Amino acid sequence: GNYHLVKPVKMLSPGDINSLISCGGNAIQNYLSPLDSYALMLSNEGLFSASLLETSFPFYPETMVAMQFEYRNLTEKILQNISGNSDSQKAERKKQLQIVLLKLLKEKGLENKIAIFEATDSTPSALPTINWTRKTLDSNNMLIETPCIQ
Repeated sequence: GNYHLVKPVKMLSPGDINSLISCGGNAIQNYLSPLDSYALMLSNEGLFSASLLETSFPFYPETMVAMQFEYRNLTEKILQNISGNSDSQKAERKKQLQIVLLKLLKEKGLENKIAIFEATDSTPSALPTINWTRKTLDSNNMLIETPCIQ
């Protein structure tokens, strides 16, 4: 067969968003708040979370299939163009992957229905303090980082 190199995408994916939406739907069926649903992605380059902002919205499975296909193509380009392991390359790759996911959510009408967050450790000690930052896009699709108030 053909050899295909698979590179990990160290960011939430449309599959993670699909799981989040499914969890929200399951919560409703069990008389729980879907707003308590969340998805997490942990890698050596970051800790990301997604959560629902609304209790109901129209969602179609074919939307997620299309989103997954677009996401795969866009992330492959990013991974090819920013393939190094220097700190600056990792930071730029992570930023571009966040923008891709947020743009897809925006295109599918989900940007105000699903929130994306990144965690940072502000105290590199035995008992870390985790700070969350919400990720959004401005009107020019530039990444905006808004710290969450604790």
